[in-house]
Amino acid sequence: MSREASTIEEFLTVLRKSGLVEASQVDAVAAPWKGATGPLPDALPEAFKKAGLGPVQTATGTR
Repeated sequence: MSREASTIEEFLTVLRKSGLVEASQVDAVAAPWKGATGPLPDALPEAFKKAGLGPVQTATGTR
């Protein structure tokens, strides 16, 4: 059983390892959060959805 990513770092790590999104796309979309730490803000997965990277919805548990 897997759990949802709860921090920015966990989210980006899981997303990169999943292969759902190219590393360059992860870096580009996540650029505004570069160096940020703490809980996963709703805006980060939303940014991936707005960029047309729909599989992120499944990876984060959002629908």
